Amino acid sequence: MGGAGARRPRLPKRSVIERLTQKGPECMPEMMTMLACFKDQNFNEERCASSMKALNECISRQVCARSNIARDIDLTLNTAESAIEAEKHSVLSSEATLLHSTAIVTPLFLVTFS
Repeated sequence: MGGAGARRPRLPKRSVIERLTQKGPECMPEMMTMLACFKDQNFNEERCASSMKALNECISRQVCARSNIARDIDLTLNTAESAIEAEKHSVLSSEATLLHSTAIVTPLFLVTFS
């Protein structure tokens, strides 16, 4: 269809996409540490500031990682869509060439054997 050198982009398997995008217990240790601190310190935020900061940093890292994954998936899908459009254009061009050459050959064929 696209020639010997045409190469389709590799799409990640569904299981990989699901594993990378699933919501899991990220930052659970930091959250548990913060909650334990609140309990031990009678919900004094000043005394638990370091555990709160650790939880916020963990959440920020996870949000950044998820946005990178989403960006990578979008790039892969856009590449695949571009490849499909190029293939579609190639097929349509081939069909147009075939129709054009058939239109030229057919009158000659008819003229030759008429």
